[in-house]
Amino acid sequence: MLTLHRVFGFKKGLSANPAKTLEKFGLPADRELLPALTALDETVFLKTHRPANPGDTAPAIYLVRDGRDSVVSLAHYRRGRGHSAIKDLDFDAVLERIITRRTANGTWSENVRSWTDRPGRTAVVRFERLIDDPAAALGGAVDVLGLEVPKPRVELPSFEELRARDPVMFRRGKAGTWRTEMSPELEELFWELHGSQMEALGYER
Repeated sequence: MLTLHRVFGFKKGLSANPAKTLEKFGLPADRELLPALTALDETVFLKTHRPANPGDTAPAIYLVRDGRDSVVSLAHYRRGRGHSAIKDLDFDAVLERIITRRTANGTWSENVRSWTDRPGRTAVVRFERLIDDPAAALGGAVDVLGLEVPKPRVELPSFEELRARDPVMFRRGKAGTWRTEMSPELEELFWELHGSQMEALGYER
């Protein structure tokens, strides 16, 4: 979302805060968010962590990464933000809970499938490519959606600058960190529950 907004100049909104997003575009707070934004004459990218709605045909960019990195990152994020539900759990216990339990966002596999199997046009961007060249990765995704790719306006701040602003959100910025942060037992559990989706994406054990 940062690249789409700062580099290419696309407008953005948050599904988690529909009233504020609607207000930002001068729309009544009681409107349904997605149809209201779709009716605008300008392109708006709406950030969400939720699974795709069945039957939703709006164009979308979906960021996917190795599921093991994803759950490790989320475990660190929740501990770093001090979520009350996990305050008495150690890291491995938090990680096991994320691997096994369904949340409002679904399990990792459910969330991925909801976006990659949806009827709407979806440009899938891999995290590994995003961190290597974010402007090229997202510019290519915008092109896949049939939108005009604007000329980049500015360069993105470095990962070090982003980490200085928010070290919980921007923790390591690398792929494959699960190798040193996930126990063999938890990787086995993850693969048992999510292996078919990992293979579908081309990630190897």
